[in-house]
Amino acid sequence: MERSNKFFGLGKTLAAGALALAMVPGSALATATYDAEAFTFLGLEYGADIAGVGAVDLDDPYTETKGNADAVILADSVAANGFSSLQDAWVTGEANPTGGAGSTSFASLDTATSITLTNTGDEEAFVSAVFDYSGSASTWLDDLANEAAGAGVSVLFGVIDFATGAVEDLVNIAITETDDPFEGAINPEFSLSPGQSIGLFVDVSVDGLALSVKEPGQGVPVPATLALLGIGLLGFALRKRLGSARS
Repeated sequence: MERSNKFFGLGKTLAAGALALAMVPGSALATATYDAEAFTFLGLEYGADIAGVGAVDLDDPYTETKGNADAVILADSVAANGFSSLQDAWVTGEANPTGGAGSTSFASLDTATSITLTNTGDEEAFVSAVFDYSGSASTWLDDLANEAAGAGVSVLFGVIDFATGAVEDLVNIAITETDDPFEGAINPEFSLSPGQSIGLFVDVSVDGLALSVKEPGQGVPVPATLALLGIGLLGFALRKRLGSARS
C-alpha cells in the first residue's frame, strides 16, 4: 500500500541538505532524541440484530537511519474484530554523530482499524461504544546549535454513515513535542434503522525525526536550519495527515 504521508521522503531530502552544509570537523558530540507513543481501544456492545465485521486496514511501520543513529519501533500492535479494535504504537530514536559525519534518524508508524455494523433486524437497533485513547511526544537536545528533533502523535476516531456518505469525527487530536500529553475516553451511542450500516474507524500515527552534527569548532553552526527542519516537518506531517485522513 502506498503511504499517503510523504513526510519522510521530504524529510530525507532536506535532512541530507542540512547535514551537507553543517558537517565540519570538531571536538564534541551532540545527541538528539525523540519518543512518541499512542494507545487506543474501542469496545462495542450491541444486540443480536446487529452484525459487526472488523478489519485491519493499515499497519505501516517505517524506520531509517544514517550515520551513528538509532530508530526503534517499541510497540506495534493492531487488531480488530466485530466487537473491538486495539492500536498500540510507540517509536523512539536518536541521532549521535561520530567522527566527521553527521547522523539522522527517522521513525514512523501509521495504523488504522475499522468496524462495520449493520442492523439485520426489522426494528431499530442500538450500539454503545467506549473509546479510550492516550498519546505523548517528547524530544531531548544536548546542543541547540548543532541538532534538532521532532516528534508527533495523531489520533482520529469517527463514524461513517454508508447510506448518506456522511463522516463525523468524534475524536481528532494532533500534538507535537511542544504540546502536553493527552488522554481521554468517550461513550458514544448509535441508533441504526433496519438495514442501515455504519462504519467506525480509528487512525493512529506516531512520528519521530532527529538530526545531529558534530560541534563545528572553527566552522559555522546552522542552528536556524536544524531547528526549522526539525519542528516544521513535524507540523507539516500532522496537518497533512489529519487533512487527508478520510479522503
